[in-house]
Amino acid sequence: MSKALRLLHLIGVCLFVGSIPAHILLGAVADPAGDPVTFAATIAGKDLLTRTLTLAGLVIAGVTGVALAFARGGVLSRRWLRVKVLLVALAALNGGLLLTPIAGEMAMLAARAVDTGVLDPAFAKLTAREAPLGALNLVLIVAVLALAVWRPRLGEKR
Repeated sequence: MSKALRLLHLIGVCLFVGSIPAHILLGAVADPAGDPVTFAATIAGKDLLTRTLTLAGLVIAGVTGVALAFARGGVLSRRWLRVKVLLVALAALNGGLLLTPIAGEMAMLAARAVDTGVLDPAFAKLTAREAPLGALNLVLIVAVLALAVWRPRLGEKR
């Protein structure tokens, strides 16, 4: 069971972390001044990526990570593990409650621009909200990965 959980955990981490560069790339190449259909398709792809790979990977990694922590003696026994679980929870809340809805709104506005020929100014505001929230999630996941690799004592005695 532990090996199966570890395998699922690694798959979840790969889905989540692996989707982030694609998400960043799609955002960078999406040109609102270019062809509206291409722009809308790129933003829709970014939304789909967020809803499928990124969110699914985060859920899989989070659930299996907590299950592994409890299977190995409990999450409350090690401070670094408690911090890691907290950071994953923050990333999940940020991603699920803030970033995913923003991606959906951006996709809707980009699709509407195909019909109207004009991109709603709200799109720029959403982009300005998405950037720091996405950066925050990237920092959180790098911190989670660092904790998993180094397992610092964080003031605990061995």
